[in-house]
Amino acid sequence: MSHLFSKKKVQVLMIDTKDYWEFTPMVPRSLIQPERSESLIVPHDKNLKGKWFRGQVTEITKDYVIVDHLYIIRFNYLVIASGSRYPSFSGKKSIMKKSEGNMKDQFSDASERKRVVEMESMRLKNYKHIVVIGGGPVGIELMAELCTKWPSKTFTLISSQATFMPELPHLHKKVAQFFHNYNVNLRMGETVTSVSESPGKYTVLTDAEVKIEADRVYHCGGMIPNTEFMKKNFPTALTNEGFIKVNEILLVDQQTNIWALGDCNNVHEFKTGYGSHQQADYWIKSFGQFLKGEKVSAFAPSLNPPPIFILSLGPFRGVL
Repeated sequence: MSHLFSKKKVQVLMIDTKDYWEFTPMVPRSLIQPERSESLIVPHDKNLKGKWFRGQVTEITKDYVIVDHLYIIRFNYLVIASGSRYPSFSGKKSIMKKSEGNMKDQFSDASERKRVVEMESMRLKNYKHIVVIGGGPVGIELMAELCTKWPSKTFTLISSQATFMPELPHLHKKVAQFFHNYNVNLRMGETVTSVSESPGKYTVLTDAEVKIEADRVYHCGGMIPNTEFMKKNFPTALTNEGFIKVNEILLVDQQTNIWALGDCNNVHEFKTGYGSHQQADYWIKSFGQFLKGEKVSAFAPSLNPPPIFILSLGPFRGVL
């Protein structure tokens, strides 16, 4: 973005909680092949041409943001691309805790992130029973990587949906058969109510009153948008689920200089890396029109469900 606008005399500052960019679709594979993390995790200093500031945005107004409850950064235009996370379980030791199995953990330091991936890869070899929570693309692809790498281990996948990815019903039978071939225990239509941890063990409880003991739990479901910073000054711009309401050109509801892109907005489309990239590409082009005072064409969301969707099932297989 900063490269594209440098000739237009537009100053760009990125605020991020971490000092690196990560190619998240390959995170499941990196647990099996940690040497890949070197190419998947790129420090901002090597990747960005513009300025960036490390910190957490805690509040947004119409013309400035507050970072870490302390720093005020003013803006003329603001793009919110804060992404999403997976939930923790209230009252229990949270698997949102860094390095404790949440597939959307973000570490502030690139070297720390690489170290955690390497350590987790080493520990995986010793786990006997692994539980994956979530029957969406991330949960499916992670479980596929694990069970193909270590077919002799015990695996359990828990999904609150009765079928895998109900938006694409033709996928369920193929995915279920794949996991059946690897003796993965599937608990479909069950919701996890708590996850607790004792030394070396996790205990998972579901709403079917099922208790599962495991050596490791990975949480890959129940996306929550990272939009807490909107609540104070823009509460009506949030849906009941916390997504940011945007109009046809991705401007935040009732705003003229603040846009929201990707997982955090309420555009009705599959929340994937591809979809976020499409929104970012659209915004860059439309912002150029905006600066020139030209009419901005509306964003065309991806079809939901998409006409083509590829799901990886381990290193050598997949479904279309």
